[in-house]
Amino acid sequence: MAEVHALSNISFVVERGEFIAIMGPSGSGKSTLMHILGCLDRPTSGSYYLDNSDVTALSNKELSIIRNHRIGFVFQSYNLIFQLNVIENVEVPLIYNRMSLNYDSGMDKCLKAIRAVGLNERLRHRPSELSGGEMQRVAIARALVNDPLIILADEPTGNLDSKTGEEIMGILKGLNDEGRTVIVVTHDEKVASHANRTIKLKDGSILVDSRQ
Repeated sequence: MAEVHALSNISFVVERGEFIAIMGPSGSGKSTLMHILGCLDRPTSGSYYLDNSDVTALSNKELSIIRNHRIGFVFQSYNLIFQLNVIENVEVPLIYNRMSLNYDSGMDKCLKAIRAVGLNERLRHRPSELSGGEMQRVAIARALVNDPLIILADEPTGNLDSKTGEEIMGILKGLNDEGRTVIVVTHDEKVASHANRTIKLKDGSILVDSRQ
């Protein structure tokens, strides 16, 4: 059986505070690269340095801690828990790092994140009572609640109409303007236009790495 290399000879540096769009056709390696950047997968060779630390050889538990504290994830399908309301969904990452044991501090973090995405009036609503754009705002608030270094967004506007998609990209751009590193995986040139750097993949390799 022939080996298939999802990524090959990939090498690049992400500076703190950049807004990067990763693009490419299906099968180009976008998802694999995002999973490695998000410490969800390990590369079979090479190294990945996050905040000057090589995370390649860390244990699963150590990687879990990094994902919880340093990386905020936003997915196309929102990945909300439909039995929980907005506050409870945003609180989920705090439960994993035991912040919820300090109720007041944890609730302050949740409310701050929810305010940042403009959902103050929807605190007790469940996902079934929200629009697609509102659900994605909840997902962004959840990604923010642990004050991560990096926001990783995988096709964040894929399930949204163009107007709502622009609103979501505006939120991500605002977070970047505050100094957060934002990396968006997308096939949409309009989404990529919000970034200040675009990395295009083809057959597992970098085809273009350009700054605007």
